[in-house]
Amino acid sequence: MDTSMPLHFRTQKMPWITDTQGAHREDTQLMMRCLAAQDPAYDIDSELTDAQRAVGRAFRGAIENEWIWIVAYRRYYNDKSWNTCLRLYDMSGLRGMMFAMFGQKMVRKLLWDNGVARYEEVEIFRKGDEIIQAIMTTMGTNKFFFGDKLTSLDLVIYGLIAPEYQLCKYFTWADDSLPAKMPFMKEMNEYMKRVEIECFGALKYWKDIV
Repeated sequence: MDTSMPLHFRTQKMPWITDTQGAHREDTQLMMRCLAAQDPAYDIDSELTDAQRAVGRAFRGAIENEWIWIVAYRRYYNDKSWNTCLRLYDMSGLRGMMFAMFGQKMVRKLLWDNGVARYEEVEIFRKGDEIIQAIMTTMGTNKFFFGDKLTSLDLVIYGLIAPEYQLCKYFTWADDSLPAKMPFMKEMNEYMKRVEIECFGALKYWKDIV
């Protein structure tokens, strides 16, 4: 993994690796496939059935292709949340200055072109609620999404959904109250702690939200 250049020079994605053949893998899923091809021990999804893999692919698609736009709306669309971003994020350097100057306008256009910003705000957050509802309903009482073993879908949820729960003291969700209340706060709190303990051996970054 290249740590001297966190963002890949072409795709601007992170993290990324150079494999043993010199090819660049600039996507988390591509990195995991590359490592699993070299050593099956790296394949954390090896015990999933074909049906479970299909379910995981569908949920990952909903998170990566729909949820991220709801997140973008929450953080950047209205002026209050945008001003919060300017306080929280590192805006130093040329990249930070350019983002501070033009970022909100750019994201607003993307959200409009994507179709998300054409909905009423209550509908946008309802879509987010429905994704979370589907995740927690399907997982049920399992330790992790598919059972007792951590899989890549748990890591996708940890990386893309869990941060929004940690930001509830800064950004609203569905109404103007702070700290914000998102669905399944208690269940998500315990779920994310289990993921961290499984990955790191102990809690490392997660802060209780309830």
